[in-house]
Amino acid sequence: MRVFHDISEVRLSEAYSCVAIGNFDGVHLGHQALVLRAIRASREVGYAPFVMTFSPHPAEILRPGTVTRCLTTISEKLLRLERLGLENVLVQRFSFELSQLSASEFFSRYLVGLKARRIHVGNDFRFGHDRQGDTEVLRTLGQKNGVTVEIQSEVTLHGERISSTQIRDHIKQGRIPEANTLLGYPFFVSGLVVKGDQRGRQLGFPTANLAVAEPKLLPPHGVYAGRVHWKGRVLPSVLNIGVRPTFGGSPKPIVEVHLLRFQEELYGESLRLELVKQLRPERKFASKDELVNQIRQDVQIASEMVP
Repeated sequence: MRVFHDISEVRLSEAYSCVAIGNFDGVHLGHQALVLRAIRASREVGYAPFVMTFSPHPAEILRPGTVTRCLTTISEKLLRLERLGLENVLVQRFSFELSQLSASEFFSRYLVGLKARRIHVGNDFRFGHDRQGDTEVLRTLGQKNGVTVEIQSEVTLHGERISSTQIRDHIKQGRIPEANTLLGYPFFVSGLVVKGDQRGRQLGFPTANLAVAEPKLLPPHGVYAGRVHWKGRVLPSVLNIGVRPTFGGSPKPIVEVHLLRFQEELYGESLRLELVKQLRPERKFASKDELVNQIRQDVQIASEMVP
């Protein structure tokens, strides 16, 4: 998959493109339906399939100081898009200057710039200064420029609207199975394994500490059953997210994972940790022995839950 970071970098061998536009945080089932439809449409007419998305989140530019916790970092979003079979992505840097463009200016600079002849968006799509452009404005601009605009209707599952906002709420509340259902895949965190204080090893349960890229959304502090993806292997695991209150606490959350029946060294390796279910909230134990006994129970439950 080719990734471009500015419209000026884009060079297409095809005459025209078919573009799906959106923030696509999480690349959930609704996003997947939109992108897959755009890919199918592009193949029917011989256009280049394209996704246009943005970084950083617009709120961080429009409301300085805002930190938007995302379901997927940019690299994670690109991984999910590539798995859909997408060939081209424009990750356009969102800037104050871009936010000031009118809907017509945005269309001319970016969609004409991408040689779009088909555009696919969700029914809540907004664009242009102060979000003045909606799907009807997009249709009108498309008609004037010979561009077909397809609006995807709302996607639901079991009567529930699928949205990044709803999934983020599930994650914030620790409702991992519900989030996974709407995502269409297990929610995951990824990053490099870094050196920790060896606390897990001292307790008899060595852990890999993960450096998670900002601004990743993390679930509530606690212990989770999960899976680790590493070099083509899928390994059951127990994941801890928290500040280690039993040992005095840490200034910021630590993400660490104990891989079941695994002894290899992982420092410097890149891991993807899929979350299956929260086992318990984080809490302070009265002693090290009490904590070790609880970890043994966590490992037993996780081994039964994630074979």
